[in-house]
Amino acid sequence: IQFQVAFGNGASLTVVGTDLPNPTGDTDQIELVRYVLNLGVQGVDPSGTEAFGHCTFNNPFAGKMALSCEGVAKDKPISIVFVSDGIAPQR
Repeated sequence: IQFQVAFGNGASLTVVGTDLPNPTGDTDQIELVRYVLNLGVQGVDPSGTEAFGHCTFNNPFAGKMALSCEGVAKDKPISIVFVSDGIAPQR
C-alpha cells in the first residue's frame, strides 16, 4: 500500500507500507516500510530511505481522509500527518 502526497510547488512525498489488521471498522493501519521525498527540482533525484513504524488512516473514499504516521528512519524519529482535501482518490 502506498500514499503519495503532492505539494503545490511540485514536490511529493510517498509513504510505502504493508497492510496491518484494521483497528476499527472505519480505520486501517499499515506497517511503515519506506518513504520517498521528491523535491520536484530538476537535477535533484528523489531520495528515499527505509523506515520502521506504522500509519493509521480512515477510508480515503469516504471524503476527507487523515493519514498519521509515526516511526523511525535512519535512527531518527519521523512523524507524518496529512489531511486530504476530500476529493475522491483516483485509481
